[in-house]
Amino acid sequence: MNIKHTDSVIWMALKKLLTSASRIVSCCVKIPCYWLTRPLVKTLIYPGSSKVMMGSAERYCIKGRKVWEALGAQRLTIKVKDKDVDAIFIDASTYVRQWPAVQRQYEETLYALGMAPMAPTMSMALGMPQPTEHYNQDNAVAILFLGNAMLYEFSFAEAAIYLDRGISVALFNYPGFGRSQGSPSAPTTCQAGEAIYREVRRLRGAEAKVILHGISIGGGIAAYLMHLYSATEPLYLVLDRSFASMGWVAQELFPLLGMRFLIRRTIDWLYPYLVEEWVAGLDDRVAIIRAQHDMIMASYHAEKIASRAFEGREDRQGVIIDVSGGHNHGDGGEVCWLYDTESQDKLEQQLHKWLTVT
Repeated sequence: MNIKHTDSVIWMALKKLLTSASRIVSCCVKIPCYWLTRPLVKTLIYPGSSKVMMGSAERYCIKGRKVWEALGAQRLTIKVKDKDVDAIFIDASTYVRQWPAVQRQYEETLYALGMAPMAPTMSMALGMPQPTEHYNQDNAVAILFLGNAMLYEFSFAEAAIYLDRGISVALFNYPGFGRSQGSPSAPTTCQAGEAIYREVRRLRGAEAKVILHGISIGGGIAAYLMHLYSATEPLYLVLDRSFASMGWVAQELFPLLGMRFLIRRTIDWLYPYLVEEWVAGLDDRVAIIRAQHDMIMASYHAEKIASRAFEGREDRQGVIIDVSGGHNHGDGGEVCWLYDTESQDKLEQQLHKWLTVT
């Protein structure tokens, strides 16, 4: 009898047994963790859907919608598995930049929401002269995928980045946010994002150049759509203060000794926004915005994303766009990059490359 062969067979059997046992233990840990932590984790990941926030913000959302209407927005109601997703579309050709006419109403809304420090800065930003570069292209559209506590009713500055440059914009609220029905999760937010994307394609056609601009958690949804459609459709991706995956964020925010790996794997299993994986090989079609004083998304997130998006490329200059401010407006007493003309100019350079290519 061949002893070496027998040892090899025993070792392979033992290895399979250990692998199976590891999977069983993993499931035994993940499933109880999911049900025990689901309400708390959901609130932390999707605070914009909480009843407290929605109840306090609703009457001010009405004012925000009126501001959008005054700026020429068209409301869209998209069906996603029998649930309505609330969205708006602003055509750059009909966009009326009449900020002075709606400024007071907007500032009153911000003050009422307890966002008084933001009002003067945001008004100043939205009242700035229009950029010199104005693309005025009928086939250029930006879809904004907002952060986890954001509503389109108050996302004027984010949209103005594109509208002021002649680029049409679509925005929507995630399921469970604002007037959008349903409950937020990785599958439902990605399904809603895909439905909005298909609607934009219907409005503008297959040849339209579409920029997917994902802010924070919105980067996960934007990267998902880029992964699905970039091989066959003209798409560009802006990851704005986003993450490599939710698991990497979780293990950093909750660094329990000896459990960092388990926390990361569990969160990635529950909330699979796998940005690092989905951007592989995108190269020049992705821009990564990193805030210099971001206390939530550490700088390594941008570096991990860049390393996957630009695999095999030695020259990565300009891949990561470093901008001013923190993760949120007012973090550390600093203004978000959206209200800084120098930081805007950095994104402008990337937009020029994408939109002027014939």
